[in-house]
Amino acid sequence: MMSEIVKLAYQGKWHELLPYLDRQPELINARSSKGYTPLHQAAWHGANRHVVWSLLNLGADTSLRTLNGNQSAAEIAVEKHPEREDLHFLLQDNSRTPTQLLRKLIAEKPALFDAYDGNRLLCDRVIETLYSGDRQRAGTDIEETLLTSIRAAAGSDFFQLGSIDVGSPPINMMASTRLWLETIVPTVIEMSSKAYTIPLAPSYAVMADLFDPIPSQWGFRGDPFLWMEMAHALCHVPIPKDDSVVELILRACFTSLTGAELRRDQDLTIPRFARGGMSSGMISGESWTMSLIPKLRQRAQWLNDVWSSDELTDI
Repeated sequence: MMSEIVKLAYQGKWHELLPYLDRQPELINARSSKGYTPLHQAAWHGANRHVVWSLLNLGADTSLRTLNGNQSAAEIAVEKHPEREDLHFLLQDNSRTPTQLLRKLIAEKPALFDAYDGNRLLCDRVIETLYSGDRQRAGTDIEETLLTSIRAAAGSDFFQLGSIDVGSPPINMMASTRLWLETIVPTVIEMSSKAYTIPLAPSYAVMADLFDPIPSQWGFRGDPFLWMEMAHALCHVPIPKDDSVVELILRACFTSLTGAELRRDQDLTIPRFARGGMSSGMISGESWTMSLIPKLRQRAQWLNDVWSSDELTDI
């Protein structure tokens, strides 16, 4: 059975393989003698993104590496198909971040929260706090990462008080230590153990998810800092289905953070982005107009494409 899966993946026979795996998803990460999984083979063949998404949706592990070349599926895609940026984006061998896992929990378990629930508001603040840092990946230290972020968002004495009002007067919104310690934190930690096999789903994806990975080239030295600020600012904004709306949101965010309209022929100098170098603090209008925003818009298109696809008919 496993040998048949390995054979079909090696041959790139996705129409036969995917229904097979759909019936037996526990075999999604079956490996050949050289350590190739179906996801590695999809990357090697340069399969279309609907095939790749189908495999990811069945639980393909993006962290697994081949035995002979010690390569992830993402690295194989970059080597064999350098022009396929859609594969590079979908296959990036990163786990779901703590913020993504917390958003997933919120989306899948709305019954945890009452109307005007302070715990729900605190979730938003924790997500913002996590995005303020280095967007640390889920891993063995996720518990400490979460607890530190909760303390930063709710106050250092939150876990001693038992509950705290996180609202703004005259609106009272209570957050419960018990809910966080007994339900939210343990659930996110449990989810993190599968973080490399959880696909990014429309139910919890936000515009900030489009900003990872960061580009390899920039216009001026201030551009990376604006990129990071925009990701933080958009950490609650869902990804619209209409990619023209995606661009409107990005341009509006650019304006709100720079105080100027985005124009191709206009470069900006933002003092808070001045961190050294010849173009310190400068923002390239041409780079954002012609490269960075189109890149983000394209990523949104790829995600919306695979999210809306009929997996078998689009292969």
